[in-house]
Amino acid sequence: AVLLVLTAVADGGVAVASADKPPTPEFVRFYYNESHERLVAGDLGRAVRGFEGVAALDPAHVAARHGIGMVHLARGRFEEAVGPLMQAAQLAPRDADVHNSLGSALLQSGRPREAVRAFQRATDLAPEFATAWFNLGGCYWRLGELGSARAVQHRLATLDAALAGRLGALLGRDGGD
Repeated sequence: AVLLVLTAVADGGVAVASADKPPTPEFVRFYYNESHERLVAGDLGRAVRGFEGVAALDPAHVAARHGIGMVHLARGRFEEAVGPLMQAAQLAPRDADVHNSLGSALLQSGRPREAVRAFQRATDLAPEFATAWFNLGGCYWRLGELGSARAVQHRLATLDAALAGRLGALLGRDGGD
């Protein structure tokens, strides 16, 4: 019989799960937190392996799937980011941050129409989410839909003047304002 043993180590602590001892929710949480710390520290290889391990232990772990997608985005592997982010969005259809991240992956993968839908979903879920509005406006700009982009810029101006200014500068390149 093969004995699967998983360990997670952080700050001298060790947690273990094996085939004959399923992981506790605390272990999964510890393993996720360790992986997230690796992402923050820029250790992308170990972070993605950790997030994948968490997702294997808990297939419904939204944050782990989101983390996998974020690592792929950070590495510039945009198409690889789409799958885990779509899974996260399916698992957490009301998570605006996940939809915003999915929109970024779709846009960078050359799928701007799908990205618009993801960014719109993020702004529908969190109307004050300025970054999602900025991303939506930039996506409309990329599609050449300047009227929609300007409407987003006006909405964004009520949320974050600096981001609205950045979007306006982008739009200004096309002879607007």
